[in-house]
Amino acid sequence: MHVPSIKDEDRRRQTRERERLVAERTAHVNRIKGLLMAQGIRDFLPMRPNAAERLAELRTGDGRPLPPCLVVEIRRV
Repeated sequence: MHVPSIKDEDRRRQTRERERLVAERTAHVNRIKGLLMAQGIRDFLPMRPNAAERLAELRTGDGRPLPPCLVVEIRRV
């Protein structure tokens, strides 16, 4: 088995960190979409620049505003 040099390992660190951060972001986006899907909202895109402002305007599938605790949870994610 080949043991990478310190330089090679350090070079790979950036790629690994980026992959980890992208996976974490994907998990957050999927969680937000799942929480909203349970409220009947299918067209929300969390990665859009105006997503935080649009969150306050969202209505559940039956027309009610989002529950306040859900909005707080989504903003924390």
